[in-house]
Amino acid sequence: MKLAMTWATAAALFAVPLAQAGSLSGTAEVLDGARLRVGGQVVSLTGIAAPLPGDACMVRARRMDCGILARAGLMDITAGATVDCRKAGAAGHVCTADGFDLSFGQIHAGWAVAVPGAPAAYLQKMAEARARKRGLWAARGLDGSGPYALSVKR
Repeated sequence: MKLAMTWATAAALFAVPLAQAGSLSGTAEVLDGARLRVGGQVVSLTGIAAPLPGDACMVRARRMDCGILARAGLMDITAGATVDCRKAGAAGHVCTADGFDLSFGQIHAGWAVAVPGAPAAYLQKMAEARARKRGLWAARGLDGSGPYALSVKR
């Protein structure tokens, strides 16, 4: 009987980590517009690219750090929320804040662009953000070229 309980206890202890393999949950520390730390692990949001802190652009004829603006956008949608991430392929994670898709939110606000191969919903939302000149779509390159969103490396 004691052996049976030991095996049952061991099975229960090991079942939890196996069920959660590839999943993270907790408070997020935002690193930039497309990366955050959840549960001590750095994750990249899948399907998007965003400027890095230090990437300069022009907003309303003023030099700004578009990377910092993109990071602030991600901070806004994760503030006070529990962030859940699950592995999505080799290069990234699908993360949500209280059920809201963070990649979709960054694209909607114009602080990130959809990468080739991103879900159709991301591409559609990016077209809307571009049409409404949100975020990076309203910014220009330092040389006046634009919109700045087109220069984000994908």
